[in-house]
Amino acid sequence: MENVLVFYKNKVLPLVKEQKVGALFAYKEGEIDYTAFTQLIKEAIQSELEAQEALINYLESTFQLQYFNQ
Repeated sequence: MENVLVFYKNKVLPLVKEQKVGALFAYKEGEIDYTAFTQLIKEAIQSELEAQEALINYLESTFQLQYFNQ
């Protein structure tokens, strides 16, 4: 589980940030239309939500292990 968090923190989230910046730049420059821009932002936000869900799962698992090992 900890490996999943490290993966999101070190690989996915930096790419998501780049994706959002790139999408905004491409939209401002007229390289993509609004529909493509919103789709890219939606995908980036979905990845961020998945990272948050992984963190929640990790914390819940850690709590359960600590609780039941008392």
